Amino acid sequence: MQQGIDPPYSCAGGACGTCRAKVLLGQAVMDQNHVLSDEEIGTGYILTCQAHPVSEELRLDYDA
Repeated sequence: MQQGIDPPYSCAGGACGTCRAKVLLGQAVMDQNHVLSDEEIGTGYILTCQAHPVSEELRLDYDA
């Protein structure tokens, strides 16, 4: 949101899954996750309300 992007979100606590996105480029780590399965995380999904980039560039797909 600070970069002028309007991402989907609802709870902002890692509990609803509204902000789920797939990482296409880069890496991010989540503080909390109450929604995603280990399989989803393993295939690159994150909850953007709980994620912080750990790479210089991060590209996401909210429609994946």
